[in-house]
Amino acid sequence: MLENTTNISIEQLVEIVGVTTGSVIAVGKGILSFCELISSYNIEIGLMTKKEQWKFRITNLAMLAFSIWLLNVLFCFVCSDERVIYVVFLCCIIIFLIWGISCFLLAVMWLLNKRKIVLINTNIEGYVRALCFVAFLLFGITFNDCLVFYGTEKYNVWIGSFLMTVLIMEMFIWLADFSNQSGIAKICYYDLALKKNIFVFFRYDEDLFMCGNASKMNECDENYLVPYKRIQEAKLLPISRDIKQELHVNCRRVIIQTSNVDYELEKILNKVKDALKNQNITQGKIDETYIYIKPSDKKAYYVTPDEVTDSVEL
Repeated sequence: MLENTTNISIEQLVEIVGVTTGSVIAVGKGILSFCELISSYNIEIGLMTKKEQWKFRITNLAMLAFSIWLLNVLFCFVCSDERVIYVVFLCCIIIFLIWGISCFLLAVMWLLNKRKIVLINTNIEGYVRALCFVAFLLFGITFNDCLVFYGTEKYNVWIGSFLMTVLIMEMFIWLADFSNQSGIAKICYYDLALKKNIFVFFRYDEDLFMCGNASKMNECDENYLVPYKRIQEAKLLPISRDIKQELHVNCRRVIIQTSNVDYELEKILNKVKDALKNQNITQGKIDETYIYIKPSDKKAYYVTPDEVTDSVEL
């Protein structure tokens, strides 16, 4: 009798260890996928094709959904004791109130945005969205556990956890606003020829990228198909949600005055640029080149990243 009880205990222990280990690994992968998913200002994502971007999102969503479902099931089996369930029920109520407050705050922010009243930083809205998702996630898990304990014997843990996972993922997709993600640029660069910031949306084909003059595709006055080589040589910058336009000084209006003569900065820079092009210096290295203007010598000296040093006459 004792031997039989010991065998059952060992089997249960092995089962718990197996489920726990698998759940930890799955949840860990889910958290990593979630982190990759919300880091939507990643340069690698901006350089993907539209199809690759959606494939990336769907893959990470599937991994996140599986992790949430497994977490639901594990929580139901672990927290099934009568003494624990009262604490779980209390937590469920508190978390539901937090979720309700975060939803109310999002509604207030939405109304303020509709009326174009800027009172709250957009970063705060991101934190509130994250709080809303985490609260709903915890509420869903605890509520599912309460249904298992207080529900009838016909309640299926596996199916119930699946349905709860669907609800949680619906909330996540709504909060992440995936309907607008494909039309939002992830990276930008300053185009020297156009003399403005160009926003990169996605890779159109092997040789071209779809770009525009605004961070959102539906706000663009102009769209461009930019060659891959041109973007490869440019300095790419990630875009945050509250995009701050980079200011650029008009070199045509910058004059260097001396006691004897005035020099136009743009003409000096064009001379340096022509000299660098004649030496087959790429645009990427031109951006990192130091230029020293010495009116006393009537020369402009330049030093490239490869330590190529020369000068041009002012």
